[in-house]
Amino acid sequence: MKIVLDVTYCRENRLADNDFSESDSLERVNAIIRSLERSLEHVENITKHMGFNTVVEGLGEELAECLEWRKGALLYMFCQTKESDDENWLDQHKETFLELLQKGVEHLTAVPSVRHPIKAGETTVFSGSKDVLQLLEKGIFSDVHALSLMYAGEMCYWLVTYTEKWDLPANDSVARALPLGIQVLDTYTNAVEGPLKDAGWNCARAKELRDDLLQRQKL
Repeated sequence: MKIVLDVTYCRENRLADNDFSESDSLERVNAIIRSLERSLEHVENITKHMGFNTVVEGLGEELAECLEWRKGALLYMFCQTKESDDENWLDQHKETFLELLQKGVEHLTAVPSVRHPIKAGETTVFSGSKDVLQLLEKGIFSDVHALSLMYAGEMCYWLVTYTEKWDLPANDSVARALPLGIQVLDTYTNAVEGPLKDAGWNCARAKELRDDLLQRQKL
């Protein structure tokens, strides 16, 4: 698994460094994701024979989160690049773009779902740090968890925005994107303005997107 992670990481960096400008960049993105998913399937088969109930038990929480993060973050980087710099590509690949957004949201929201949020009273390890406990109660165990919320929220925003802009029918994933986007952006904003307020994080963009989604929800 580590070899696959290392190799695909190098490939991801090359794509990102070139701003996904090559004509086959999407195919290469999909190939990286397939490599990660095949490795996960292989681990799943092994863990079943070893008596583990879930893949997470066999992989460990950090590695399970890493796999979801790598897939979600790669899709986010690709979509963010196309959304900001390649209007022609968007016009020619509308359905593909929306499908990538849906997949990205699925992977990114899976990151903080791997572990169960810690509730007050369940542990005494962090009893001396109120800020840390507040983060753990929100399911934020690391910077990756916080970023996954922001990225997922932005992808939800794009999903809602472009479905409306292109006047395309909204499936279940699109319908869920509006409340889900509000939820994850709100969680991120509360964390940044609360326990992370002195850690150099910024939530201006998150608040802007969340407020826009809230206005749409009222319509």
